[in-house]
Amino acid sequence: MSASPPDDPKAALDMFLKAHTRLFKTGADVYSRGMREMVKTLKTNTLLFNRMVEHGVGPTMQSLMDINADVTKPFLETLTGKKEPAELVEEVGQRVRSGGKYNRLITTMGEQLFGSARFEGEEVLAQNEFLTLSYLPAKEGVPRRGALFHVGGFLPYSDLIFRFLPEANLFLPFLEAGIPVYAMELTGDKSRLPDQGTVTMERVIDSIEEMTEIAFEHNGGEKMVMEGYCGLGMPSLNYIAARPKDAERKICKAFTMVSPVDGRQCKLVGELAGNMPDHMLWTQFTLTELHGKYVPGDVLRAGMDIPIGAFFPKTPFGRFMSGWKAKEYAAIDEIDQLSGAQRKELAGAYWISPENCRRFPMPADLVQFSSRLWTEGVKDDLLIPYVYKGTQLSFQTIVDETEIELHGFYGGKDVVIPGETGQVLEANIKKGRYTRVIHPAAGHISYILSPGCWKPEHKYALDPNPIDLLFDPAS
Repeated sequence: MSASPPDDPKAALDMFLKAHTRLFKTGADVYSRGMREMVKTLKTNTLLFNRMVEHGVGPTMQSLMDINADVTKPFLETLTGKKEPAELVEEVGQRVRSGGKYNRLITTMGEQLFGSARFEGEEVLAQNEFLTLSYLPAKEGVPRRGALFHVGGFLPYSDLIFRFLPEANLFLPFLEAGIPVYAMELTGDKSRLPDQGTVTMERVIDSIEEMTEIAFEHNGGEKMVMEGYCGLGMPSLNYIAARPKDAERKICKAFTMVSPVDGRQCKLVGELAGNMPDHMLWTQFTLTELHGKYVPGDVLRAGMDIPIGAFFPKTPFGRFMSGWKAKEYAAIDEIDQLSGAQRKELAGAYWISPENCRRFPMPADLVQFSSRLWTEGVKDDLLIPYVYKGTQLSFQTIVDETEIELHGFYGGKDVVIPGETGQVLEANIKKGRYTRVIHPAAGHISYILSPGCWKPEHKYALDPNPIDLLFDPAS
């Protein structure tokens, strides 16, 4: 039953104006939101189109011209007598065989090589439903310099990247420096993985607390240095912010490597996330629910490959061209025939492959946290865009309630996660509690793929060396 209009004409007019004001405001809000959605949709479509043309159509046309040049040159040399016809046939045939074989080499030898680093004396200390804690002993005969706790786990393309190859991995420089490693890693392997649909950031934080406790006791009650690389850097710091007293008891220093903090500064990757319209995000959220609360690997790959233009080399034609240009692969039939550079190339190609990424979906809650880092970031108030058991996480908690030193390492040539992302901590945390270091010659994964850079005599030696900066000198 509707309310009767007031008898007072002035009151009736006032009611009329208020009702129409609310209606006008609602209409204006809807119109404004619709315009924002339209502009964001236009920006997103333009961005995707430009990336496809720049990094898809462009490389395809260039590759066709390269094939034409690679065939035309020896053909003309044959016509002028500089080459024998048999040499022309062999050269072109070698390129064709190499191009046709390259994809198979990635999915066989590359898969076998990727994540294959294992260490003498390595042992499993603990395991829960989705994470495993392993102990990697330091190199024998080297004075001990503390212990490292590595926060691994959920990462697009998998955290096997840290075990990239026996000769090139993240752990080897520490072990050779007398630093044992407690490695918390995703349970399973490339063919057997745990159910990830129930994993949340809260569960990750609790798991870090559980695993650091086991490592701390195994380490004889001595405090450890904690490390998180790339997308695993913030989860490691989230643990300290969520459980400061627990972390203070077990951790003396914590450092991240090429990790986003204020993701808004990561222009290349954050551009797509920042322009994504709400209706697209809602659609993706609905699909995520249907997939069992995880984001499929192909969706993750598209979200990363399109902004950085990394999709062409992963296409069938792109892989053919990689083999065409490296014709020496035509003679490779056994893994022992590979050179050191070829081992890295094939393992790396498998790491970023659709086949590998497809095997490692990401829990929706972790993806949503990463999205907030790209779109909101950590600002001057030092609030972290995550609420743990009803408590807003903040770097200020780490500063106020612990004495843990924080360090952030970035590569000067890293186009994915530039050093600017850590400026907010450098500007708002007092000197001595946070140190941001940029290594000019390093890229996003140089710290893993280039073990030589950890050695002082190397041409591109890390200066300062993270090991010397973070660990006490040998006694």
